Amino acid sequence: MKKLVLCVAALIVASAPASAATKKPKAAKTAAAATQPMSQNEASLRLLRESLPLFLPSVGQWIYFHQRDELAKTEATKKVAARKTH
Repeated sequence: MKKLVLCVAALIVASAPASAATKKPKAAKTAAAATQPMSQNEASLRLLRESLPLFLPSVGQWIYFHQRDELAKTEATKKVAARKTH
């Protein structure tokens, strides 16, 4: 058992540099995202807004998600209308 554990550990250590070399570099961020990082206040507000369903009762969750779906639908229709005008 001890030999098996040592062999597995040796394989992990030996394969670590090889796996690090095969990782693809991350895609470059867009210029707009790179020039305007999210402030700490915006990040905190987003965290609160996204975690709200965790603290709502079951009836409140239904209302919250319904409003969120309606907002997404209206934004999608605005984007489609904007594309048609261009």
